[in-house]
Amino acid sequence: MKLAFVTLLMTLSAGVFAHGMNKPGPNGGYVRMPGAYHVELVSSAAETKVYLLDINFKKIDMAKSQVSMSLKGAKDFPVKCTKEAEFFRCDIKDNELKMYKELTITSSKAGEAGVASTYKIPLSFE
Repeated sequence: MKLAFVTLLMTLSAGVFAHGMNKPGPNGGYVRMPGAYHVELVSSAAETKVYLLDINFKKIDMAKSQVSMSLKGAKDFPVKCTKEAEFFRCDIKDNELKMYKELTITSSKAGEAGVASTYKIPLSFE
């Protein structure tokens, strides 16, 4: 029984890491897979960017893509994100994230329904 549980646990863990969540994405950020695509969060002292990537970590068409961000802490705080040519630029800097416990990015591609990706703060490759 214990062997079956350990095997199941290892199989499920490998599935999570197969999507790149345990290492930096192609832009050096934190990756989540909310659906049939990846969301990469790149936060620095200067700015925060969100990339939408296909299953092979290639940039997707931004024409019908949307991103919204919110921070959770003592109270929720919406963050404005602006669509650029290859990513979304969000109005929050890395040092400002420390005041919050969690960050949620709701994204959609090609006009599909939005899907949420959650990041625990401090950000880590888990």
